[in-house]
Amino acid sequence: MRGFLQRFQYNMMRFMSGRYGGRDPLNFTLIGLSVVLDILFMIFRIPVLTFAAIIPLGLAVFRSLSKNTSKRYEENRKYVNFFKNLAALRTHHIYKCPGCHQKIRVPRKGGKMVEITCPKCHEHFRKKI
Repeated sequence: MRGFLQRFQYNMMRFMSGRYGGRDPLNFTLIGLSVVLDILFMIFRIPVLTFAAIIPLGLAVFRSLSKNTSKRYEENRKYVNFFKNLAALRTHHIYKCPGCHQKIRVPRKGGKMVEITCPKCHEHFRKKI
């Protein structure tokens, strides 16, 4: 039995070498979404939910077995940055410079008028924060 498990482990390591593996926040979210949809199916017995649960699970398996690691890293980076930007909107305002249209992030300070200097073109403008 021990020899079988060692051979199985060796064969799995050979199979997974060069593959993405998928231990990242995007894959965990996809698997979690699949589990939630399955639980909703068990509660409400809506057959569409079973098929809807297969899609994120299949996508997670695809990402895990993919050999295009750079593309999978990029997908995960975009996913993480999206949620970082959502969190930043609670604590900061984002304005565009009227001169060069550069996005500028300014901390929220409850109703004050502030003069902002664009770091790119050094234009000064006033905004209420």
